[in-house]
Amino acid sequence: MCSLPYTFTDNTLFNTIDLIDVLFNNIEQEKQIQNSLSIALAPLWYGAIWLFILFTKDQKIPISFLHALQCPYSQDKVLVISCERGILPDNIHDHLQLTHFSTLQLNSSFYFNSSYDFTQSVAWFRLLPNVKCLYVNSTELKHWFTSDDNRQQFLNTFLGRLDRLYIDCEPLINMNQNEEIILPLLSFIINKQRFPNLKYLRFINCKYISSSWVNINKWIEFIFIHINQHQLQCLRFDFIEKEEKIPDVKTIDEIINITESLCIIDIQRFISEDYISYWIERK
Repeated sequence: MCSLPYTFTDNTLFNTIDLIDVLFNNIEQEKQIQNSLSIALAPLWYGAIWLFILFTKDQKIPISFLHALQCPYSQDKVLVISCERGILPDNIHDHLQLTHFSTLQLNSSFYFNSSYDFTQSVAWFRLLPNVKCLYVNSTELKHWFTSDDNRQQFLNTFLGRLDRLYIDCEPLINMNQNEEIILPLLSFIINKQRFPNLKYLRFINCKYISSSWVNINKWIEFIFIHINQHQLQCLRFDFIEKEEKIPDVKTIDEIINITESLCIIDIQRFISEDYISYWIERK
């Protein structure tokens, strides 16, 4: 590790470093070097904003690698993890925490199968106590609300800290897929007990092809009918491909008032060619 051909300074670093394949020192008398990795790499982490980690299937993650990721003097970093999550050491969350990451992006395959390892995803969540913003694929999210794993409580603890949630809807490419996921997904998210701090909900990479979003009003109506079951301040749908205009959505900006709930709610709608957004103010 100490022989890496890089010097970290205040200058921007445009190199990819494969720390996983580095032969970390495992000799007993050199453990102090391992414990000092976060200090040695601090200039790198301090200047970085995003950190992307790519694992291979069933790759075991050494403890030294996780020590190298620590940066106690830096905050609000973005961690991006590949579809393969690696295999973390048992109970590693009891020994260290990666506190400087506030955003987690899970890169996922569109076509998860029965080999999806919910356990390793949860293991990462338990290492990241300060994450407030999550990017997740709708296919992976489906595994979460259909899982009966006994680690669900750890997932709920992680979700309870989120104030921003980005859901990548690119896998929804036809109406059947949309209709299949809409009710279970929204029932999972629109839940103050599971997401007590969620303020910003954004559906990104929506492809309006093969009438895949012809039912968008169902999504919007569900969220506003259950207005008392969430604390959202912003709801947004972003479109990347459209074969035609989104149906049944007014094309003008307007303010909508709701008085049937426990309070008066003003909803301001903004319409663009590429997105629909709603800003919600409770009075």
